[in-house]
Amino acid sequence: MTDQITINRHYMTPADVRSQLADIRRVVAALPMSPHVKAAGRHDLDIAESALNEDIPDEPRIALAVHSLTQTLVRAGAITRAGRALHDPLTVLGAWLGPQGLPITRMLD
Repeated sequence: MTDQITINRHYMTPADVRSQLADIRRVVAALPMSPHVKAAGRHDLDIAESALNEDIPDEPRIALAVHSLTQTLVRAGAITRAGRALHDPLTVLGAWLGPQGLPITRMLD
């Protein structure tokens, strides 16, 4: 696996990205949401982590999973309830993904 991933001049190691995903996973687990929303969130996080763990991280697949996750959380009102605990790591991932992350950051504006 590469030691560093470069996208849109944002430098993060795979460990940095894993840390952001883990933070989101902890918040999703702790928030009072329907089991369906929690399951959808876990599923999207699993996909993103799997794509990250490939020999060459699959950024388009990560972007799709984080986009789906963000959309689910916005619709469920989780971003509003959790505040910066979800907003910040999702924003960091959106910025890290560069142009592929723009739909994510726009949902968070």
